Amino acid sequence: MTTQPEAELEATLIDQLQSLKYTRVKIKDQAAMLANLKQQS
Repeated sequence: MTTQPEAELEATLIDQLQSLKYTRVKIKDQAAMLANLKQQS
């Protein structure tokens, strides 16, 4: 089994999620995180 740098694993995961129609959001602070969570529910 080979190892991958964490950044490469993260980029692969993001690509996979986006291919499943998940959208990437930028969370600037706690208030933005809470607003995003409320929007999802």
